[in-house]
Amino acid sequence: MTAQIPVTTATMHVPGGFVDVPAHDVQHEAQGHWGTATTVYTQNFDALTAYSYNPDGWGDGGTTTLQVYPFNPRSAPHVLFHWYSSTAPVSRTFTGLTVGNLYTLRMWARPNTTLDITLTCAGETRPHNNLTGGQWWELGISFVATASSHTLSIQKSMGQSVVYDDVTLTSAPWVVDVPAYTEHVPDHIAYEAALEVITGKLTLDEGWAPYAQATLAVYASEVVIEQMDPRDNIRVTLEASYQELEKAPVALTAELVLGGRELTHEEGVVIIDLYSQERLLQKLSNNTASSDLTPLGLQTSMRSICNWALGKIGASLAAGTVDADFTTLQAATNQVTNPSASVDLTDATSQNLASLVRQTGTTWGAHGTAFRLNGGTASNDSWMNIGGDTGGLRLGMQAGGTYTASGIFHIDSALGGTSFAGRARSIVVIVVAPSWNGGAAGVFSASAAAPNVAGTTARLSLTFTLPKDTTSASIRWYHGHNAASTAYWSDLMLLAGNGIDTDRSTPIPFFDGNTADGTPGTASYSYNWTATAGKSTSTRTPLIDRSPDTLTWEPQESLWDFLRGPLETSGLRLFCDEAGVWRLVDNQYSVPGRVTLAQGYNVYQAKDSIDLDSRAADGSPTWFDGVNLKYVWLDSNAVRQEAYDVAGPANPIQPYNATIEKAYPGPGRAAYILSRVNGQGRTLDITARPDLSVRPGQEAVASLPFTPAQTGYTSSVSWNFEDHTMSVGTRGLVDTPDTAYIFGPEGVSYNDIPAGVSYNNFNWKDYD
Repeated sequence: MTAQIPVTTATMHVPGGFVDVPAHDVQHEAQGHWGTATTVYTQNFDALTAYSYNPDGWGDGGTTTLQVYPFNPRSAPHVLFHWYSSTAPVSRTFTGLTVGNLYTLRMWARPNTTLDITLTCAGETRPHNNLTGGQWWELGISFVATASSHTLSIQKSMGQSVVYDDVTLTSAPWVVDVPAYTEHVPDHIAYEAALEVITGKLTLDEGWAPYAQATLAVYASEVVIEQMDPRDNIRVTLEASYQELEKAPVALTAELVLGGRELTHEEGVVIIDLYSQERLLQKLSNNTASSDLTPLGLQTSMRSICNWALGKIGASLAAGTVDADFTTLQAATNQVTNPSASVDLTDATSQNLASLVRQTGTTWGAHGTAFRLNGGTASNDSWMNIGGDTGGLRLGMQAGGTYTASGIFHIDSALGGTSFAGRARSIVVIVVAPSWNGGAAGVFSASAAAPNVAGTTARLSLTFTLPKDTTSASIRWYHGHNAASTAYWSDLMLLAGNGIDTDRSTPIPFFDGNTADGTPGTASYSYNWTATAGKSTSTRTPLIDRSPDTLTWEPQESLWDFLRGPLETSGLRLFCDEAGVWRLVDNQYSVPGRVTLAQGYNVYQAKDSIDLDSRAADGSPTWFDGVNLKYVWLDSNAVRQEAYDVAGPANPIQPYNATIEKAYPGPGRAAYILSRVNGQGRTLDITARPDLSVRPGQEAVASLPFTPAQTGYTSSVSWNFEDHTMSVGTRGLVDTPDTAYIFGPEGVSYNDIPAGVSYNNFNWKDYD
């Protein structure tokens, strides 16, 4: 197999930053330049007495080997002559120097034969090598004075004669441009730190939550180790690449969350556990004393519910179309015994009307019938009611109860005469209670009035709570004008509660026993009269049991646990992939690409197993053919409820049973769980050469000795960064003939088959 070069790196991200270099002081030296040089000493030996020894402070330690001499001067008439008989250095001490100044000495030398001459002064040394005899050479040395006097030493490399002439010493002062200063450097804040990866393993598994999980052994500095705190929402970017020789590298980047770390102090190695972002939802719980009902307002879209949850960790779903309606349902009773005069005027009474008539052929009500209120001129306190007006609590109302009364008011023409202020064209509640209004009957509550405009059709609604000592309560639907004008009421409804549906915003639509099952907006309910049709109360009953409690985020409940029920019931899966992208997918989800595994090509080791006792990490069987979920919860009345969601045969070989302490979300979750293990009875566990492009959900093709060719899908993949191997898990495997379509090259379709050749006879494997 082709050799590979593995590379694995990790970068830790700290949201709030950390001090990687503490505050400190830095001493800066003065900045400047050398000023203009001036001559402080010059000597050409011309004014000195000929043949004198050791003149002007020059000497070599002897008395007759260094003298002023009129011999072959560079500038007439004299030079300083150093006899061949002396090998000691010629020296002179310069005094009156200024400490810190730059001094430069220049002089000329003429050796008798080729040799080296080295100048030394104030710790500086300047060699001049291979100076040809019989020629004049310029020598020089520069030094910075550290004292008021320094001695120049001139050393020749052998005992031969050398003459010197024209010595000059210049001094240049140091001019300060920027004085020395102390700089205070504040703390340096870093937001990421590189980790040295020693070894580790990364796994992607479609059956896991979190989907991506990794364990790494790393080296890091003490400062960085202190920041490895999973309580601080630390993120780690893991980058791996494998390069086959003479091929482009293949890379993988995983954006993960730090879940834990363990430091081995003796070795200085840190073991870190990393997870994809599902970990954040698993740890985030409702830490309040009340339920969060927000999801109920989003129930028509699981995408919206997921985005609400992800918003709490600063994330959102990737663009997509996969969605599901998870509308919750609740039973209700319309306590009005004759809502629309659909049969006759049973239970209807009136006051101060010229007449109360059953009207047919209407177009603005649910069933084409209504109550027609023909006004009278004697009084504007004109109204109708159902079930009587005095002498007890009517329409099944109870003292202390909260109710919502509603109905459609319609007029063809504006009502004439004088209106009854506060009652005309309204719904009015009349109450008798010792604690209210001195115990006298009166208007306890009234709805807003419908407009007195020709053609008005308005649904009015009124929510009220009766006093706890109420002895009489009734509802009037008002005309309220003392004129021979006509008004209509229909679709009357009285509900216990606030009249709002499970989404917490939409009024419960009108219903009675004549409402058809499957009416738009009501398709999840059946509707029935409790007694005689058109003359009794009516009910709406959920066709499936999906309580609003299923979309209630309870105190102490994690967001992940809250989402699982609705998602799995809807046949959906929410996961965060290795790149940090949140995806909402269904069972049709697959990943582009194909994984080919073959002995002699890329497989090191393989195990073909069928094991009913095999268990997943959470202890559940890896294969089962039946699911039985038991739901246990307390309803809104604190009554213990139980319900079952079942999928598979009545007597499965291998059942999966679980008890869930959550309101029953309706059927579907058991079927989804069963579908996720479809085809997992037979598995291939394969160790192969690493391929960083493999992902769960890709097509898988395996060719192994003693096993028919297998095709299916990858369910998991792990990369071991220590031995540089890859482990692949599979699902849905089936025996496949060598000539099957799956063995054809990627991108080849049925349309590529030559005319006249059947699909079954075409050899896909050898197609070119």
